[in-house]
Amino acid sequence: MKVTPRKACADVLYSVYKNKAYLNEELKKLRKNNDFSQVDYRFINEIVTGVVKNKIRIDYIIGKNSSIKLNKISLYVLCLLEIGVYQLIFMDKVPESAAVNETVKLTKTRSLSRSTGFVNAVLRSVIRTKDSISYPDDKLMYSGVYYSIPQWLLMRWEKEFGSDFTCDLCRAFCEKSDLFMRTNTLKTDANTLCQSVLKEGIDASVYKNKNSNIDYLVECKNMTSLSELSQYKDGLFYIQDFAAALTVEALDVSEGMFVVDTCAAPGGKSTHIAEKMKNKGKIISFDIHENKLTVIKENASRLGIDIIYPKANDSRILVPELVDKADRVLVDAPCSGLGILKRKPDIKYFRSPDDISSLAKIGYEILETSSKYLKKDGILVYSTCTIEKEENDDVINKFLENNKNFEKVTIDCYDKENSGSITLFPNTDFCDGFYICKLKRIE
Repeated sequence: MKVTPRKACADVLYSVYKNKAYLNEELKKLRKNNDFSQVDYRFINEIVTGVVKNKIRIDYIIGKNSSIKLNKISLYVLCLLEIGVYQLIFMDKVPESAAVNETVKLTKTRSLSRSTGFVNAVLRSVIRTKDSISYPDDKLMYSGVYYSIPQWLLMRWEKEFGSDFTCDLCRAFCEKSDLFMRTNTLKTDANTLCQSVLKEGIDASVYKNKNSNIDYLVECKNMTSLSELSQYKDGLFYIQDFAAALTVEALDVSEGMFVVDTCAAPGGKSTHIAEKMKNKGKIISFDIHENKLTVIKENASRLGIDIIYPKANDSRILVPELVDKADRVLVDAPCSGLGILKRKPDIKYFRSPDDISSLAKIGYEILETSSKYLKKDGILVYSTCTIEKEENDDVINKFLENNKNFEKVTIDCYDKENSGSITLFPNTDFCDGFYICKLKRIE
């Protein structure tokens, strides 16, 4: 059977659920191995991303309309139902008949013909009841279901942030994310880049954030991929969110500095540092995975940067020749990724409290080792793309307790009162969830 867009959706979802595969990697493989049109690929991307982002809500709706309990429905059939329900609930431009009939057709694959009547019955029941779905009355439980946040995470956030903030956070994480171009200031400026992509019909604008003077990001709406653009191939931009850009701003680099980026792949922050340094100085970019060094090199080359030196290293292990040598050190630590659920919604289903604890331990070990590379009066920035205190403030507090020669210093590139660390939230800062801490070696 020919791989149709809807069958591709089902296959991607099945792989994500069955193999705990990363959604973005599955979409990349799909694009590489098939000849779908741009229209078809956008359709596939919207459905699979939308289903994963809203899975708990969609499964709740299926459960309300199914004669079979969710845990008794075969995984592939559940994927088909999720695709059908997503079209019925979230996609106004897809006719209800098409959403049902095309989904039912797919049950004839993988020897699922016996499920045809069941899938048809569930989807037609959803059509009849979709305007009167009853969600939990409790505000917090409602938010967990409606915005698809696993209960353990919901309870964790309520304890940390309070019920009202958690509900608002859930809503923000379920919103659609836009893509950002970080202008390569070695080659162009944001206004010129923006005008260039506008001519290609892309809905783009120079991004403004009221709390920051960052003026080199271009926001692109309704895009699934920017890497196909000629401007990307010509090295005029790198794909990066505001929060990640702010991390490099906090590092406060200048021309000629020696910088160590301890967890660098794929090279977004290393290349940003190089741009801020006007490609003058030296950057050592570590990554534990040797195969990822090629990606750092490719990105640097595309952007016209030649001061980055990628090296394979587990950053928990000290490199003696670098001790007391660096002007700046960046520790963008491995983390749970629970601040970027808008971009990578599959993360929330595969993380656990144990993951958070083990990643916090790794982050601390990397911080301890990396801090030894810094000169006196040098600056170290510790960052994560998570909002979990255990991975953030707890790590920093432990480090400062054990390293009296370091102190937190104010992050002055962002207009938010702080004493050296900030947590960015999508519902209050309108960007990815991120943690940034700025440390100075004082002796």
